[in-house]
Amino acid sequence: FSPVEARSIKISWDEVPHYRQNGPITGYLLNYTNTTFSNTINITGGENKSYTLTKLRPYTNYTVTVAAYNDVGTGPTSDNRTQQTEQAEPTSSPENITFSSVKARSLTVSWDEVPPSET
Repeated sequence: FSPVEARSIKISWDEVPHYRQNGPITGYLLNYTNTTFSNTINITGGENKSYTLTKLRPYTNYTVTVAAYNDVGTGPTSDNRTQQTEQAEPTSSPENITFSSVKARSLTVSWDEVPPSET
C-alpha cells in the first residue's frame, strides 16, 4: 500500500507467475472492506497491477484482497492485507460553548467534545 492518504489508498500487486496463469489474465477483482461495508471492483485488463481506492473514510482500517481472472474463471484470492487511512482535519466544531467564573482578569470557558466524524 503506497501512498496512503486520509481518503485514498493506492494498492499494487505482483503479476501471477506465468506457470500459474493457465491462460492470459484478463483482469482482477479487488475487494475492500471496513467494519460497515464491503465492495468489489472489477479491474479489466491483465496489464493493470495497481488501483487507487478513493472516497474512503479518514482514520479507518480497510482490508483488501485481489484475485486474478481469465476467460475461464477467477483464481484464488490473495491473503488479506489491512491498512489504516491517515487522519484528516475535524469536520465539525466544538459545541455548547459556555462561560463561567467571569472575573475582572479571568474567564473560564468550556465546551463539549467535537462529535465523531461522519465522513
